[in-house]
Amino acid sequence: MSSSVAATVVWVDEADAYRYVDRAGVKLAYRELGDPDGEPVLLVHGLFAGGWSWDGFAPRLAATGRRVIVAELRGHGRSDRTGPYTFEVFAGDLIFLLDTLGVGSLDLIGHSLGGHAASILAQRQPARVRRLVIEDAPPPPYPGDRYRGPGLRSLPPRSRVLLLAFLIARYRWIRQHLDLDMAKTVLREFRRPDELWWSQLPSITAPTLLIHGGPDSHVPGYRLEEMERLMPDCRLVTFPVGHRVHLSDPDRFAELVLAFLAGGPVTLVTRKAEVA
Repeated sequence: MSSSVAATVVWVDEADAYRYVDRAGVKLAYRELGDPDGEPVLLVHGLFAGGWSWDGFAPRLAATGRRVIVAELRGHGRSDRTGPYTFEVFAGDLIFLLDTLGVGSLDLIGHSLGGHAASILAQRQPARVRRLVIEDAPPPPYPGDRYRGPGLRSLPPRSRVLLLAFLIARYRWIRQHLDLDMAKTVLREFRRPDELWWSQLPSITAPTLLIHGGPDSHVPGYRLEEMERLMPDCRLVTFPVGHRVHLSDPDRFAELVLAFLAGGPVTLVTRKAEVA
């Protein structure tokens, strides 16, 4: 851990149990559940979400005796709406949070944007991550790639209609809970070719579980298969329930991930999930 971290938890919101750290004037929100002395695990949400995304899974994880840390990325929820909103900054915020809390090695779980930030953290500090779960995170394109990254056009027609209906119905809520400029920047980031990220995947030494949402997800499965081949200790499992697996199929997601974190065999808990 960095010995130069001077910031500490700056205040606590007793109403909702969120705490905050200050990174160079940017307030970053998080909350903790479970045993403070348990093995730590960090949960990181996706775009258009927040810490609430883990409200169903986090207590189940805490019940296993873990110290569960739920982060809120900048531009989301209770964290400040202050850029820059790059993947490197999101990963740096997570590292700063862990350093500030005095967390050394840990397990790391991220969904979508949070999964991509988690992959960068694991690339930068591979010895820190014991086990890594990346849930339906879109890989960036290669330079000169035909794949242009996630967007409305990359969604299956039914999923495209559902997403547009959600955005229209929840537009006011979205404006209140995240920075729309951040969302635009993140989508541009996902479409930016990143050869370095691909070349550094082999540096992730932690046992890794990749979870794909299947044909209703905008994340191309063949790209996750490429990730699986490049990472030294990686397994890909597909749940055909769409992009937000931990919300659409919470029981089987929890069964799979809890077994993986405990070191159990993935194939014994997937049942109807498709093991790629």
